[in-house]
Amino acid sequence: MAFVRKLEKEEALRAMPLPEGEGISDSGLIAMGCSFFRQFRQLAPGAFGEYAEKISQLGWKAHIVHAEPLHEVVFSSVYYKDDLSLSVCFYLGNREKNANLMCVTVSPIDENFFADPEAAFAGLPALGAEAVDFGDGHYVKTVKNVGRDLYTAYLAALGRSGFEKAAENSIDSSVFNALFVKGEKSVSVTYASGRRSLYVCAANGDPLSPHLKKCDSGAIPGEKTSLHMLEMWWFGNSFVVKLKNGRFLLSDGGMDCETPYLVDYLESLCAPGEKPAVEGWFISHGHPDHNGVLIELSKRPDLASRLTVDGIYFSQPSVEVMTLDNGCEGEMALARRASETLVGSDGKPTPFYRPHTGERYYFSDVTVDVIMSQEQLPYEEYSGDLNDSSTWLMLTSEGQKTLLGGDGDKGGMAFITDNYSREYMTVDVMSLLHHGHNVRNPFTDFMTVKTVLCTTFGDGPEYRRDRIDYLKSKIEEYLPWRNGTVVINFPYKVGEYETRPHFDWSKHNPGQKRPALPNAGEKRE
Repeated sequence: MAFVRKLEKEEALRAMPLPEGEGISDSGLIAMGCSFFRQFRQLAPGAFGEYAEKISQLGWKAHIVHAEPLHEVVFSSVYYKDDLSLSVCFYLGNREKNANLMCVTVSPIDENFFADPEAAFAGLPALGAEAVDFGDGHYVKTVKNVGRDLYTAYLAALGRSGFEKAAENSIDSSVFNALFVKGEKSVSVTYASGRRSLYVCAANGDPLSPHLKKCDSGAIPGEKTSLHMLEMWWFGNSFVVKLKNGRFLLSDGGMDCETPYLVDYLESLCAPGEKPAVEGWFISHGHPDHNGVLIELSKRPDLASRLTVDGIYFSQPSVEVMTLDNGCEGEMALARRASETLVGSDGKPTPFYRPHTGERYYFSDVTVDVIMSQEQLPYEEYSGDLNDSSTWLMLTSEGQKTLLGGDGDKGGMAFITDNYSREYMTVDVMSLLHHGHNVRNPFTDFMTVKTVLCTTFGDGPEYRRDRIDYLKSKIEEYLPWRNGTVVINFPYKVGEYETRPHFDWSKHNPGQKRPALPNAGEKRE
């Protein structure tokens, strides 16, 4: 796996041209992972065109250019020079109450950025579609308005081309996926009936998870599967699933400041002296309140050495989608660097896997279905907020379903409602989307849920109170982590949850008060 180099502030300053004009408000250079960005406000409407001409004169080459609006985005583009990329977004009007805001991000890039997308599809059956770059060596072609017969025919054509089927799965008789390999090349093929769309993702040297196949559960007699929604020092998502074999699944983890508490908590669930073994770690999307712990472990070998991780599962959005979020390229690059620090139970570096929609993973007694990943979120359907790039997972244990949708937003919700039945989306447990910010009544009506886990101290943001109250009226149980970590044992009956005592916050933050929660609507301290 290739990693981007560290970018120093001085180099970023030299690399990032400044827009010209009077009265421009400049945020100054801000570090974000491996990236640096600046925001420029109060620009003239034609500022982007002038800026694009300027960077072209300075030797930057165009990689992706959009001149059509996406929501409030008027222009977005990606340029490269040497081993740096420059992402530019221009917002018209009242984004963040600032007229004509332009965001410019400079990031180091690896050799995947310069890969030829058609090379990834060399030797595959032909598809009349343009390849989209996902920035991590994966390229996706989408064919719309086709029947499932094309999916079946394409699988057969791959077989005739010498590809071997590694896994195949279907979800709700609506979404179908198959994985093929040939030498170093891997191909994921997904068909979504509700969208009548075929998606083909090709990559070279992409590892396949061994958990795509059923395995011996290794269940310990008397053990139960348990889901733990961890209490946060600040805010974010952190879910731990303890499997019947004594090992763990993780979903997200929270911000960097949560790292020692997560490691401590995993150790508390093990026998004395036993090192926690994580079979799979799923990251919903690239925001620091979800992947911050993973990034911190990449910098903290003292903490990373206290556990083993057999695989990290992360579906990175396309380069053009990443363009719209300041510095997220750097955040994702840092997350991938966790492979340099973490090791698996076999002592080898932890591999990164890319989840594809329609896949099913088997972990002891739990199955994990990927019901939406980023290959199904094209630029033109993207909400404009990186939260919409969340991967949606459906976990099943003891016949009960748990939905983890990260910070999913309108684009993800639309894919879910277009492709899955109301029966399939009847679940026992669900994580509140985006800590309550992305609760939407039509999606609440589509779902049937018994228990909602609220990943915040209180009832969610005050400005969403009407939507959250409506959600509460449709479910049986609403559980925030107000009183400590919430634990659910499967099979689960409403009301039988446990609440673990508050963490000893002074252990890692002596003398500090926990920060105020953003938009919580309630005070903690």
